Amino acid sequence: MSHPRRLANIIGLSLGWCLMVSIVFIQLSTSTLAARAFGGDAVATLPAGIMMAGATLSATPGTLAMKRWGRRAVLLSSGVASVGGAALMVVAARWELLWLLVLGSVPLGVCNAQANNLRFAAVEFAWAGFEPHAMSLVVTGAVLAAVVGPEVARHTRTALPWPYVATYLYVVGLSAAYCVLVAVLEFGRTPDLVAEKAAQAAARAAAERKQPEGQGRGADEEAAGGGGATDGEGEGEESGDDESLERGVAAGTGVGGGVGARAEGAGPGQGPGQGGTPGRVVVAVEPHQAQAQARAQATPQAGPRGNSTAPAGPVVAVAPMEPAAAPAVRPVRELLLTWTYLVPITTAALAYAGMAGMMTASPLAIRDQSYSFEDATQVIQVHIISMFFPSLVTGEVIRILTDRGTALTGAVILVGGTATFFAGARLPVFYGANAVIGYGWNLAYVGASVMVSKTYSPVEKFLAQGVCDTVVLGALGIVTVVSGSLYGWLGWTGYTGVFMVVNGLSVVINLVAMANYVMRRSKARAAPVKSVR
Repeated sequence: MSHPRRLANIIGLSLGWCLMVSIVFIQLSTSTLAARAFGGDAVATLPAGIMMAGATLSATPGTLAMKRWGRRAVLLSSGVASVGGAALMVVAARWELLWLLVLGSVPLGVCNAQANNLRFAAVEFAWAGFEPHAMSLVVTGAVLAAVVGPEVARHTRTALPWPYVATYLYVVGLSAAYCVLVAVLEFGRTPDLVAEKAAQAAARAAAERKQPEGQGRGADEEAAGGGGATDGEGEGEESGDDESLERGVAAGTGVGGGVGARAEGAGPGQGPGQGGTPGRVVVAVEPHQAQAQARAQATPQAGPRGNSTAPAGPVVAVAPMEPAAAPAVRPVRELLLTWTYLVPITTAALAYAGMAGMMTASPLAIRDQSYSFEDATQVIQVHIISMFFPSLVTGEVIRILTDRGTALTGAVILVGGTATFFAGARLPVFYGANAVIGYGWNLAYVGASVMVSKTYSPVEKFLAQGVCDTVVLGALGIVTVVSGSLYGWLGWTGYTGVFMVVNGLSVVINLVAMANYVMRRSKARAAPVKSVR
């Protein structure tokens, strides 16, 4: 698949995320008002809470269903369910039925949970080295939702004789558009794209490690995906080869990658330079990866005058591995209870909790200071734009700071933004602090998501992604439910102090993880390199 075509699919994923964020924003704002009108203050947040509960409970089952039936089937079915849920809410608004309003919120939450997987799909569509940028582009799609969503919710509330009916009709349209988009995206091509990147990474690794004097490493040391998901101590990181790590895992090779390379004719203990056909490297890959690479090599490359030319450098031959060489699936405990996985999902969850806590309570504090409803709405709009607009450059930030450094930087900025609220309960402070918190969330969340994408093999990805989203959505749901009561109990200053602790905990965790990583890297570089002769 060409780069423009891959990019078109990534942009499609970004538009899908934009549609889903629009739906969620309307649900959080409009349904709260509708529930209060239908049942009083005590049930005002019930639709939003039920939506978040549905999202949390369906995240992991949804990704496991993707493993069995594919992304398109699960995303499309959840989108159709969202259309049905929005239609129920239209009826609920017309007849002022609270129970139906709550019931319609469930499929919206389920669809939101599955849409969170779009950022991981972008990593698979991306070409080698573009993975952080691809994930950032998907998150950027919510910028349009942040700008348009509040205005649509405001102007459609009374567009028809029955309040809120027009708003929910708009949600039906958004859900239908999401279904159409999911139906046309090329999710079926992602296994071949991942296999192609794995084979290319193996070929590059084999060519780079070839020794001119005829010395080389054994076939076992030539695995291209060796920087993938590792045990709790991060073996791939200790190898000292960060570039190989990025290529191997971002390409989806995962644990060991199932990819190896040797010179043609070389024995089991020989490297690319020992015997065999000079300049010809044989790459052993999984059978489906061999098929994808064979199709790629079968396409002639046009030269300056339109003639077919052979690729420069060593000739790469692809040979299917024996079935026994396929990477084994690790036990669930080994996959999920390792620092390389726990640190990023904890960072993402705390980033969401710290951001949502201050965002949901800010309108209450603004109104308590006698500012207008429009002021509160504009503060939240600025906050949401600050959350998603920086994704235009977050991919480049990750390239410069690394994913670990970006997540840590985001956590520090979240602490700084929360501390800004201590400057006083004034409108400029609410604007500035919420903007800073939004930007900190972006760096922490995207950086942590990229880290998560490097912890699993292709056969483990759906479980790892599902558990990650379950933890993140669970943290978001808990904070959304308790924030109002916590603010009423502690007051604004005490409430802000609680979330200083939440965001500070994320900083501590990332500092410890970074220090541990640096020490292991130093030990790995100090260790002597042994050559197989």
